[in-house]
Amino acid sequence: MDFMHVVSVDDALSLISKHVVPVSKVSQWHLEDALGYVLAEDITVKEDLPAFSRSTVDGYALRAHETVGASDALPAFFDIAFSVAMGKVPKRPLNPGEAAEIPTGGMVPEGADAVVMLEHVEVLGNVLNVFRQVAPGENIIQKGEDYAIGSVALRKGTLLGPAQLALLAGLGENMVPIYQKPKLAILSTGDEIVPVTTRPLPLGKVRDMNGYSLSALFKSWGAEVTYAGIIADDFSSYLQKAQTLLETHDGLVLSGASSVGQRDWSFEVLKSLPDSTVLFHGLAIRPGKPTMLGISKSKPILGLPGHPASAMVIAHIIGRELFYSMSGHSFCSPIRVYARITRNIASQSGRTDYVRVRLIDEDGVLWAEPRLGKSGLIYTLAESDGLLRIPEEKEGFLRGEQAEVILYEGCMSRAMRS
Repeated sequence: MDFMHVVSVDDALSLISKHVVPVSKVSQWHLEDALGYVLAEDITVKEDLPAFSRSTVDGYALRAHETVGASDALPAFFDIAFSVAMGKVPKRPLNPGEAAEIPTGGMVPEGADAVVMLEHVEVLGNVLNVFRQVAPGENIIQKGEDYAIGSVALRKGTLLGPAQLALLAGLGENMVPIYQKPKLAILSTGDEIVPVTTRPLPLGKVRDMNGYSLSALFKSWGAEVTYAGIIADDFSSYLQKAQTLLETHDGLVLSGASSVGQRDWSFEVLKSLPDSTVLFHGLAIRPGKPTMLGISKSKPILGLPGHPASAMVIAHIIGRELFYSMSGHSFCSPIRVYARITRNIASQSGRTDYVRVRLIDEDGVLWAEPRLGKSGLIYTLAESDGLLRIPEEKEGFLRGEQAEVILYEGCMSRAMRS
């Protein structure tokens, strides 16, 4: 592609979905170590969950139709046949007119189809008075009601959190097929960039904020990250460094990687890598237009702007989607909320604008307050909660209009995407 050949954000995301594949390393992982990994295969249920019908309350198991009309004035009467012990099979089936005492989680005896709660009964010797009628199935989880044999419990691409681990444990899945976490290298570029420990700071130099912020961001999404330091604007050393990093990592993120400056070598380096393809070089977006993405030997290289705030915005919009594609995580999308904007804000049609905003809750109404400033200012990011999206077909928002805000933290199922 030509230098600064601009694509839309949607086109960029489509290119990522089409060309970036999950890291091919699949392992069988112990369940207790699988938190935060992505499932590499569907999990098919091998036995019903639960394996037996069980009570959800402390009470008495009985036949529901025998309680019809029961009330405080006219209770239904049952013989208490036996008690169900926790973790034990009931002694025998229930006969008509009988009830069995049962704890929460106890196995419902054959012949019973409901459980009445303790609050609605009275015990007189071996006789049970029931003061409320119950419906069939009331207070019972049926065998296989959670997951039946042969159904798919978890889909390939699911991020394994505490709830998913609980499900796998309930299904008896001790070894879990997972994708290994992608290994990313973060490389900062530019003659003006110096290590964070540099003191005093020479005039004309800036400390490397992006190396640390981007490393932390990708780690928070689950990547294994190597901060590879700073490389000067020298083509030969830059190319050699990029090649070396790609030999030991699954992808490369370049900070300060692309602009209209004549000494920014990132685009030339990307084109010079073996078996490389440039997917795009420029985004119809503000901030972050000089963004690029390429592939070398099936490994993605993402070039981000040098300004810290711009780099973080693009990381949230493009980098997060790139990482999810690499990790095989196919069900996660950034959390989006809708908020009213606190002031008029203009935009230019033909590009997507992302405005850093602080969210304010006023009497149950969510407001988005723009944190405006130049792309090189970090406070606009540090004092914001998310990114207000202005679609490319709009020319801005008026005060009080509702707009979509992408939160920095968290994700949700793509099926729930706003």
